[in-house]
Amino acid sequence: MGIDMQSIVNALNPQQRKWSDICDNMLKQIKAMKPKDRIEYASCISDFVYAITVSMQGWNQWYMAEFNKHFGRKPLSEISKKEFEKLFNTLQCIAIDVLELDKELTQKFEKKSKKQCSCKKKSSKRKVTKKETSYVA
Repeated sequence: MGIDMQSIVNALNPQQRKWSDICDNMLKQIKAMKPKDRIEYASCISDFVYAITVSMQGWNQWYMAEFNKHFGRKPLSEISKKEFEKLFNTLQCIAIDVLELDKELTQKFEKKSKKQCSCKKKSSKRKVTKKETSYVA
């Protein structure tokens, strides 16, 4: 069901396939995903996060290469302004959508967690007797 992680590991070896081939493979696998239950959704989401992380790490390496002369060429200088605009708009939308959903789900969890904490505090106000605290090994 998930992404073939071995293909990503192989991509780290410079003698393996090109990164664009790895992306094509991951895209095909991601587009074919059809989760049926909560566990499969969670697994697919994990794969999405991993794929995005690997991609962004690659972009980060390109940015670092711009400031690191021993890499030789400057990969970012080969990208046009129009391509940067497209990447910017795409990543901005993704970042906004993911962070808004993250905030919404986190707030839901925080409210539930706060209710559980307040229940524990109320029940912990009960005095504990000496008999209850004694320990026998």
